[in-house]
Amino acid sequence: MEKITGDERRMTLPRILAYGAADLAGGGMVTSVSVLYTLFLTTVAGIPPLTVGMIFLIVKIVSAITNPVMGYITDHTRSRFGRRRLYFLFGCFPFFAIPWIVVDFGSLTLNTIWYGGTFILFNLFSTIVAVPYNSILPEMTTDYGVRSRAIGFRMVFSKIGTLIGTWVPLTIVGWFAVKSQGYLAMGIIIGIIFAVPWLITFLFTWERRGISVEREGTLGQEVAALFRSFLTTLRNSSFRKHIVMYLCALTTFDVFMALFIFVVTISMGREMSLARDILTTVQIFQFFGLPVATWLCCRYSNARAYMTAAVVLAVSIIAFTLQSDSASFWQLAGIGAFIGIGIGGVIMSSWNNLSFISDVDEMLTTRRREGVYAGFQSFIRQASQGLGMMLVNSALAAIGFVSGAEVQSEATREGIRTFLMLAPAGLLVIGIIFACLFKINKKNYDILMAEIFRLRAGGDKADVRPETRKVVEALTGHRYERLWNPDNAR
Repeated sequence: MEKITGDERRMTLPRILAYGAADLAGGGMVTSVSVLYTLFLTTVAGIPPLTVGMIFLIVKIVSAITNPVMGYITDHTRSRFGRRRLYFLFGCFPFFAIPWIVVDFGSLTLNTIWYGGTFILFNLFSTIVAVPYNSILPEMTTDYGVRSRAIGFRMVFSKIGTLIGTWVPLTIVGWFAVKSQGYLAMGIIIGIIFAVPWLITFLFTWERRGISVEREGTLGQEVAALFRSFLTTLRNSSFRKHIVMYLCALTTFDVFMALFIFVVTISMGREMSLARDILTTVQIFQFFGLPVATWLCCRYSNARAYMTAAVVLAVSIIAFTLQSDSASFWQLAGIGAFIGIGIGGVIMSSWNNLSFISDVDEMLTTRRREGVYAGFQSFIRQASQGLGMMLVNSALAAIGFVSGAEVQSEATREGIRTFLMLAPAGLLVIGIIFACLFKINKKNYDILMAEIFRLRAGGDKADVRPETRKVVEALTGHRYERLWNPDNAR
């Protein structure tokens, strides 16, 4: 039964759906950019691959910095619409169309500045709406069960958005003989589609009144303090292993999404519609990977789930790149289904790790710092995404990809396949190695929590059992004498 306190309103199903609707845009826009933007810049805008890589790297570094800055701004905003909801109005503008506007200034430098600038502007709009959206649910309800249901529906909308962000853009682009017109039309149409949910979320969400956050310093001082707190998380051995597993999984996803269309349309010489349908199959079967990974996490451990999914994903991607140019749709889609299951599994198990990391941190620092860990993971994710796209485009440059060319050389076509075969496999092998070193499982977690409860109750550190000492030292990476110390958070 939901408890209503203060000026909270009852979270009915329609209101929960209105809250989750905005992530239709969140999941969809990220997917569309991952699938198409590298292809757009190299084949339509005529930007060399290495330069495209630099654009992605710079934009993601800027995003990594602007995310915590936007968090500070929204915490201190005052308006009739509240601290968070005001910014949802920016989402009602179809800003997704911005980076797909084709220009030619007759200069590679000016063209690069244009596309880099419009991509930064797009990401800035995304940050303006995403950061307050991620912060508003705790202000709508304090009920644990209601929050969980709201997040569940939000994830459903996000996955629906990924399907829209895959199938619809590729379909629209395929309608046009002049690709520059197709991309612009796609940007406008998708921009309008994804603007509507933000209006719905703005109209049917709310915030508790009277919340005031005092400034403890200037914007620069508070952001600097935030980044200093990020660095303290690296003292946590389990977190260091988790972050490598997480980055290997997500970077594999980035590489696959960026190169998949290249492999199908350029290496295999097949139609865009075929690439669209196979990629949609991949997205659909990610749903099936989630419950399988969840079962493995519960039955064995997160590390076991990660390793199993990583092997399935690596083998499936390699199998896909080995298919002949004339392979049937059903043959390619069948392999794509296993790729989707693998992606769903590695991403789910990676995210699930984070929920246990803060407990290890409490053993280390005596504090609950879930927000710091989530913030640092988001920061690292933005930076790694830029590095991943830099890797992809550097590889395209190295294998001789010619931007704007109608036909690529045979060596380039084979090089694209080879890179998609080797890069994800190499990343996933690294992730598997660190998963073997990741020691959080049900037995060790129960021992860790029993010790935390004992110390919370005033227990003496000198009374620690030998098995407990061994486990918590393995999880934290520190001698027991240094644990349960608030100074470790500084």
